[in-house]
Amino acid sequence: MLTRDQRDGMTQPQPVRYPRVVTALRAGVYLFGAAVAAVLFGATAAFLAAAVVVGALTALVAGSGTPALVIGTVGLLVATLSVTMVALGTRRADRWLVGAARAPDPLERAADRYVAGDIDETGLERELERALGTTESARTADQDGDPPEQVLLRE
Repeated sequence: MLTRDQRDGMTQPQPVRYPRVVTALRAGVYLFGAAVAAVLFGATAAFLAAAVVVGALTALVAGSGTPALVIGTVGLLVATLSVTMVALGTRRADRWLVGAARAPDPLERAADRYVAGDIDETGLERELERALGTTESARTADQDGDPPEQVLLRE
């Protein structure tokens, strides 16, 4: 999902490495969440039907349906909390899945490699130029537009 900066339009979301796989997995996560929510709704409906039956029996026998009212209220509360937890869990799983599938930012990757000691300053500069799409040869081309290597070969 989008960060606050991305929602404000300050940055673009990073591309996902395997969009079809991520889409299929996200669909699976939401289908699983919907199935669990449907089971919870079915269990709640059965629980409330039992509460109505108990309430009717208590009203016939004892003259008061208050226990069924309490049982029904507690059942609705538990069902609401359960479905909310399933929805939040599904949303969290979706965010984790999309976050894990994002392609790493080339600038961050170059900085991480430099900090880890995998590349030196020259390597860092090369990585940054590659990530930004600028190269030293493109900036120092001669008047004909030839890179310096070709100018030396021509002379």
